[in-house]
Amino acid sequence: MATETWILDGVKELDENERVIFFNQYQSEKRSVSIAVLIALTFGFFGFQKFYLGNVRAGVLSILFSWTFFPFFIALLDATQMEKLVYDYNCFAAQQIIDDIKYLR
Repeated sequence: MATETWILDGVKELDENERVIFFNQYQSEKRSVSIAVLIALTFGFFGFQKFYLGNVRAGVLSILFSWTFFPFFIALLDATQMEKLVYDYNCFAAQQIIDDIKYLR
């Protein structure tokens, strides 16, 4: 996968102990495309896929407007583009973990 290739490039400057810490933390924080699509198709009317991908503001707006059909249409659109959305989230999470490890040196 492209995410794993990007991660290998990003952790080159970390030592072995920091790499172990990184990969343990990344495994607990990364998101799955199949689970995200399932959430979007089942609970997307309330914007739960937004919460799953860390976008709390959009999730709250979806809940507030759940009496309309706009969150439903957004959930369908998100379900079709979920691979890119999850990839972006995973890259952002990986970069945050790398930055945190560098900061704690």
